[in-house]
Amino acid sequence: MLTATCSLAENFILTSKDLGGQLSDQQVFSGFGCTGKNILPQITWKNAPAGTKSFAVTVY
Repeated sequence: MLTATCSLAENFILTSKDLGGQLSDQQVFSGFGCTGKNILPQITWKNAPAGTKSFAVTVY
């Protein structure tokens, strides 16, 4: 399970049953020469900072 916290939002919690520190072939893009399975990981968050309207997750 992946868990992350942010110092600006002490109660913000991000968890994932699918991620444990790095992506697997399940989440790798299938295109542009990559041969992953292109499956989105399960991600859950709680207690977003006040005023939060959206989240963006970027992986390189």
